[in-house]
Amino acid sequence: AYSDAGASHVLALSGLHVGVIYGIFAFVFRKLLRRHRLRWLCDVLTVAALWLFAMLAGLPVSVVRAVAMCTLYVFARWVSDGSASSLHVLSLTALLMLLVRPLWLFDVGFQLSFMAMVAILCVEPYLEEFSRRHRLHPIWGYLVGLLCMSLAAQFGTAPLVLYHFGTFPCYFLLTNVFVVPSLSILLLLSLVWWVLLLIDAPWALSVGLLLQHLVECMNKVLEHIGTWPGAVLHVEGYGLGTMLFTYLFLLFAGLFAIKKWKRGALLALASLLGLLLTLLLKP
Repeated sequence: AYSDAGASHVLALSGLHVGVIYGIFAFVFRKLLRRHRLRWLCDVLTVAALWLFAMLAGLPVSVVRAVAMCTLYVFARWVSDGSASSLHVLSLTALLMLLVRPLWLFDVGFQLSFMAMVAILCVEPYLEEFSRRHRLHPIWGYLVGLLCMSLAAQFGTAPLVLYHFGTFPCYFLLTNVFVVPSLSILLLLSLVWWVLLLIDAPWALSVGLLLQHLVECMNKVLEHIGTWPGAVLHVEGYGLGTMLFTYLFLLFAGLFAIKKWKRGALLALASLLGLLLTLLLKP
């Protein structure tokens, strides 16, 4: 049901979970350590908490990528007076991970995780800049930001998903507008419930029941979306060549649309022609 609705990333531990947990721990530690000179300690404690979470989760590739990237980003801010290039941090993370375990390059989780981040970092700023030209209410601005992030991530992962699984969820934008805020609330409640259990607080049972009810509601909504007509697009014969031509088309079309590179239009058309040929000439 989650896969059909385009929300399978919620079930797999990923950068979305790590980002939410990072925000929670960073907020808590900064409130506890308000002195400016102790900010470094706040960063150290936050990174340590993230690595503890990664180890408790079994060190899956997507979580290692996200936690390693957070660690390098914090270190980069220290050595560069508060500024750091996200693309440089992402590239260094990929290099270090592949040096440790080169076969991760062929892991589907590794590929999806990094391609999603590359697309988000490269495409989302331009999508958000386009949306900022129209002054929106903060609530609408938040929803537009979610749509931009989801759309950018799909640009990076859709060809890989079609290549590996042969399916594509058509309602992913609507699903993510609902799922991402829900996941943030669920993770926060889970941490609160865990702390209440540790201190044996009487509210633990109430929070646990609320958590269970919210999860059941999210499951029912996604099951319903997965049954809508045309929820899943099935594509046969989407091979390696088709995937490569799809990425080339997205790259050159993006360069033409964003950077106004005139040659990008011709290269995008050539890539589209190659994509169609690979689909027509498939065995």
